[in-house]
Amino acid sequence: MLRLASWLLVALVLGGLAFVGMTATQLPPIVATHFGAGGVADGWMSRDGYTIFAMLLTLLLPLVVFASVGWLPYRFERFVNLPHRDVWLAPPHRAATLAWLRAFGVGLALLMALLAIGLHAAILAAHAQSPPRLNEPVFIAGLGAFVATVVGAVIAMQTRFRRLPDRR
Repeated sequence: MLRLASWLLVALVLGGLAFVGMTATQLPPIVATHFGAGGVADGWMSRDGYTIFAMLLTLLLPLVVFASVGWLPYRFERFVNLPHRDVWLAPPHRAATLAWLRAFGVGLALLMALLAIGLHAAILAAHAQSPPRLNEPVFIAGLGAFVATVVGAVIAMQTRFRRLPDRR
C-alpha cells in the first residue's frame, strides 16, 4: 500500500507540474496572486514569476513535508517528536514506527500536493473573469477541508503513539 501511495505522490506532483506548465499561458502577463475581502485582487506578480513560484510550490512543499516526516526519522531519530518516543523507537517497535511515519509522511505530502494544485486552479478560475476575482466560498471550503484533514491526521498520530504498545 505504501508503494502505491508513493507512486501516487510522484504521479500527482508530476501531474501538478504539467498542469501548472500547460495552463500558465492562459494567465495574463500580470497575474493576481493575492486576494482580499470579497475575493478582490490586491497583489500581483509577473506570469513568469508566478509560474516559477507555482511550480516550486508544487514540487517543494510535498517534498519538504515527506522528507521531514517520512524520511528524516530514519536518519536522525533525535529529531522525532512522539509521545513515548523512547519506547516507540526501541528495537522491538522501531521498524513498525518508522514505517508508520513514512506512510504518514506520504499522506501529508499528498495533501500538500493537492493544496498546491488547488491554489493554482483557484488562481486560474479567478482569472476567468475580468477583473480577476477569487471565488471565496469555494476557496474557504477547500482550505477548511485541508485544515480539517491535517488536524485529523495529527490527532490520529498523537492517539496512535500516546498509548503504549502491548508488552507481549
